[in-house]
Amino acid sequence: MAEQTGVPYDRGWAWMIVVGYFFSSFIMLGVAKSYGILMKPLIDEFNVDITIASLGNAVMAGIYTLGGIGNSCLYGNGVVMIGSYFKRIRTVANGVALSGASVGTFVIPPLIEFLLQTYGLPGTYLILGGLYLTIAVCGALYRPLTFYASERQGGENDEKHQLVTKDMNEYFTSTGSLVIGSMESLSQIVQADESKKLSNSITIEICGKAIVIPKIFHFSVLKMPEVVFYTIFSFLVFFGYFNFIILMPLDAASKGFASYEKAWLVSCAGIGDLLGRVVIGIVGDLRIIERYKIIGATCICCGINILIFNFATVFWWCAIHTTLYGFFGGAYVALNSIVLIDMVGLEIMPKAIGVILLIQGLGAAIGQPVEGAIKGASGSFSLLNYINSSLMIIGGFFMFLYPFVRDHAKKSKDKNDVEQEEEDQA
Repeated sequence: MAEQTGVPYDRGWAWMIVVGYFFSSFIMLGVAKSYGILMKPLIDEFNVDITIASLGNAVMAGIYTLGGIGNSCLYGNGVVMIGSYFKRIRTVANGVALSGASVGTFVIPPLIEFLLQTYGLPGTYLILGGLYLTIAVCGALYRPLTFYASERQGGENDEKHQLVTKDMNEYFTSTGSLVIGSMESLSQIVQADESKKLSNSITIEICGKAIVIPKIFHFSVLKMPEVVFYTIFSFLVFFGYFNFIILMPLDAASKGFASYEKAWLVSCAGIGDLLGRVVIGIVGDLRIIERYKIIGATCICCGINILIFNFATVFWWCAIHTTLYGFFGGAYVALNSIVLIDMVGLEIMPKAIGVILLIQGLGAAIGQPVEGAIKGASGSFSLLNYINSSLMIIGGFFMFLYPFVRDHAKKSKDKNDVEQEEEDQA
């Protein structure tokens, strides 16, 4: 990636990006992880079973609903921008930004419980919708790297030739962002040193305007062994990680806990999540241990705590293991995009993460109704905890196979380079 002049890497406005993403994740992921608090009122309000009650969250995660599109834009853009703005302390910045989810997971469950008691289910959803709307302010803090590269070159003539927003093909190909400008200045993008080719974009001329729409999903990255490997890992781990916290409040209710105790169990996970992101983020940047080993170990530990939670019968015991679940799960989330960058590089990461998030989201989309059906058939949450813990543990051990994948990818690349060199000589 060409070095952008004047970009405040690891300083200045880079931290405003972190602030914007902190509050975005506070609301978005805080509400998402608190969805289990809403499931019991949904079951009672509409007289449905757990499978139907879980479909609301699953549909938003799986198909193009307004909420699902909004969440995908929030997460993908934030991860890519932080990865672009930070180099030396990328893990710490990513951990701090995503710690908003930890704080949200701590604050929002008791808030939802209070809203349910005060305003009922319809009023709660209305207030949560208003809370979501404030994320627009957070998004206003995002500033593309090309903002710094587009310096004035000819005084008043620059206004004529400068696009409002230049090509973000390198950074936002996975988000479906639009780049709009005049046809006259479109050539300026192609010729500028700091701009990238539009080979992966679709250009449409409408009323004299050029609309460049980058491809949303680059499935060609699945030709890379590292991307396939990380996609499998993400599906396994995220399935167990996310579905546990969604269904855990109902599991707690089956153990006889009161409504406020269920909310506080989710909050305990938020406390652990915050600690895990910060601590493991710092450890990851020290480079004492390779980061893929850290993320593999944290997933194994997280899965073990889900398994032990299955046998907890009193509140304090459950609280300990939800806190530890949050700690190791927070470490996994903090390292998720960082490890991907380590494997494929920053240039490929925006393309890869779109495909990975698509397949990873399927775990959240199908997991809740499937596990709801299993609960309905078995009548117990025990089997669900076994499934979720097993997938996380398997995914964690799977990550330790990365050196074999890396060596295979290197040998394939070397072989292709040799063949290409022979063809060129011929």
